[in-house]
Amino acid sequence: MLEVGLLTDFDIDIIRADNGENALNLIEGQDIALAILDVRMPVMDGFELAKRIHSNNKTKLLPIIFLSATVTDHSSVTQGYNKGAVDYLTKPFKMEILHSKVKVFLDLYKQRKDLEHEIMHRRQIEDQLNQIKDNLEYLVKERTDELSKSYENLQHEKYCGKDML
Repeated sequence: MLEVGLLTDFDIDIIRADNGENALNLIEGQDIALAILDVRMPVMDGFELAKRIHSNNKTKLLPIIFLSATVTDHSSVTQGYNKGAVDYLTKPFKMEILHSKVKVFLDLYKQRKDLEHEIMHRRQIEDQLNQIKDNLEYLVKERTDELSKSYENLQHEKYCGKDML
């Protein structure tokens, strides 16, 4: 199991689960930047957990890194990638490599959140502009109707005035 203290260099909240089923429940209820999974876990192994994470529309894009000390053979590593892992590290691993990978995914997560915020902000501005446009269209139509009525009244007065002479 990955010691949480190994990631204290990052200003992040770390959520731990004691088995795959609990991890799935926690992941589905949170906004997660990265999942670091062991292949061997009680109740549900990491491969099944990865498969279920990526079959859910809400979590299908969640990056997963597998860490394993016991399942290090080529077919298991391939299976990890086939289940949607972005990386598969075997123990012992170099801490600076894990830190580098975690940093990349945290940066990508932050960029995605910033982009989502920008998109939401632009949609709000677009909605405001559409409301302004609708109001302007209404005002133009109202003013055009008033001008048309005034013109008709003037024409009527002009016509009626000629008949009286």
